[in-house]
Amino acid sequence: MTAQLTEHARAASGAALAVLGAAFLVRGTGDVLEPTGSWLSWFSPLAWAQQTRMYVDLRWWPLALSAALTLVLLAAAVVLAQHRDLGAGLRAARPGPAAARGSLLSVTGLAHRLLRGGFLGWTAGLVLFGLAFGTLADSLEDSIADIPAITDMLVVDLDALTESFAAAMLSYLALGVVAFAVSAVLRLRGEEEAGRTGLVLAAGVPRLRWWLGWLAVVGVQALLALLLSGAALGAGVTATTGETSWTGELAVGALAYAPAVLAVGGLTAALVGIVPRAAGLSWAVVAYVVFVAWFGMLLDLPEWAMNLSPVQLTPLLPSEGWAAAPLLGLSTAGLALVAAAAAGFRRRDLIG
Repeated sequence: MTAQLTEHARAASGAALAVLGAAFLVRGTGDVLEPTGSWLSWFSPLAWAQQTRMYVDLRWWPLALSAALTLVLLAAAVVLAQHRDLGAGLRAARPGPAAARGSLLSVTGLAHRLLRGGFLGWTAGLVLFGLAFGTLADSLEDSIADIPAITDMLVVDLDALTESFAAAMLSYLALGVVAFAVSAVLRLRGEEEAGRTGLVLAAGVPRLRWWLGWLAVVGVQALLALLLSGAALGAGVTATTGETSWTGELAVGALAYAPAVLAVGGLTAALVGIVPRAAGLSWAVVAYVVFVAWFGMLLDLPEWAMNLSPVQLTPLLPSEGWAAAPLLGLSTAGLALVAAAAAGFRRRDLIG
């Protein structure tokens, strides 16, 4: 349905992901109000599958809501498609300004303008997820406290439990930043294939300035995404526990994943700079990093396979202390890959 509203695929995907993020936030907030699902939870399609109550009180009728909504949205998409022009969306694209801003005359200014939409979309989604994850911290403590079998047998440190929970959620948010960095670096290949990189270079911009300026913007945006998502997670934990230190602590802790983001982004840059036709393999790296984070321990993967993921090598702050060795190693590897990427791009022909 969003594909009918806008002209560009990226905007349609962003709108759909925004709806998904809102649905996740509504469901999370509703489940905080009532563990089995409050009235608010029913406004999220993500809650309908949960309301089947598998293994507890199995009921199938909530899935009928998903089927009905799917049919309604598909029918609406067909109707909207009949009322728009081919290659366009129902929402007409706004004409650009008559004169460009002075910032667009610089490589970093142009890169920021081209990447701004993706950065805002990814960051907004991560902030929403961070807030939703953070608000679950108090529910975790309450759940443990309400299980006498655990509290009677073991001495449970609820503060340590919250730290472990926050550290795990922070690592999941870092996965989103890794994916954003890969998509932003791959945009370089898209600009090159569309012929716009050639126009920039023909205007007298040196290759290295174009390449390194773009990657510098990606790096700054990735750092901001880490800081904001970590702060949002901390704000959610603060809202439920009342301890104001969480916001700053998790914002700083998120920066520990900057070397991991640099390593994956550097690998993507190396593929684009040296073997651009294989650049799509970067998403396989992202998929592996996510797989290890979600299923590595569950499947009892060997240690060497786990350590192939840069996120896995990063210490789980704040439940663990800072470890300089893996962070320095990942940073060195990332910078070496960026240097190799720049050298490769400088020597090869442009693709088109």
